[in-house]
Amino acid sequence: MDHAPNKIYTIDNIYFDSFPELALYLYAKEHNEIIQRCPVKFNYFWNNKEYFYFPDFLYKDTLIEIKGPHFVAADGSWLNPFDHSEDGL
Repeated sequence: MDHAPNKIYTIDNIYFDSFPELALYLYAKEHNEIIQRCPVKFNYFWNNKEYFYFPDFLYKDTLIEIKGPHFVAADGSWLNPFDHSEDGL
């Protein structure tokens, strides 16, 4: 994996950024379902700079990204609550 999430929670030697991410992982494990952490990497360009995106999980044949409501504006657009100059990113 080229990217390591923040080390807020750790279980099975896997790091999770938030409790909701950990909860989904534990739910899948409790139900003997296959779940993969950060299974793929996508690259993209924004303002002539290359970025990489790592979805949180591959679960039930679906890529899943878990974000809190502070990442979404009232109109449904994405926000970067840490740096509003990147809201369009």
